[in-house]
Amino acid sequence: MPTQQTVSVRINYKSRPQDLQEIAPGVFMGLPGTATFEPVDIGGAPYAVAITFGMTADGPRPAAVTVTAAEGSPPVTSSTLRAVKVWDLARAGIITGAHRGRSEATSDGGTATELLSTSLTDQDIELIRLRGPVRESLEWAAWFYNLARVLGLPPAKQVELELGLPRTTAAKWIRRARDMGLISPTEGSTNGKR
Repeated sequence: MPTQQTVSVRINYKSRPQDLQEIAPGVFMGLPGTATFEPVDIGGAPYAVAITFGMTADGPRPAAVTVTAAEGSPPVTSSTLRAVKVWDLARAGIITGAHRGRSEATSDGGTATELLSTSLTDQDIELIRLRGPVRESLEWAAWFYNLARVLGLPPAKQVELELGLPRTTAAKWIRRARDMGLISPTEGSTNGKR
């Protein structure tokens, strides 16, 4: 029996440094920007997909999608284009292009942005839980909440999953982060409740 090989998709996000903007509290992304994905398996053949993002009222969203056949792949057809899972790729592109950070006003009336790490080890997550709802822990909760909101995922649930918190603890941390201005209230907000 032949073994099935899994090929991981390489994702690269490019934008100009001067195009970095805050897309949600503490979440920054260079827009416009382009995410490239290769190889993307479409109908059993490899293709390269490029998604150019722009900012909309709903956050960063695809403005253009380009599909290119890899050498030896069938030509791009309307069936190929319909098979592209644009939003799945777009979510991965947003995650790749998103940065955690802080913005502060400068004395000359401008804004200074400090980009922070977006990766956590299991040990880091355990330390966050042990420290409780201190500012750094609440910043992480806000990061996961705000990024999930941009991605159209249930934000409170993402905080639970990413930090390994019980539902009630996640709700309390979200409420505290919102009180600190790390999460902006939205229309119909439940303050961290589902």
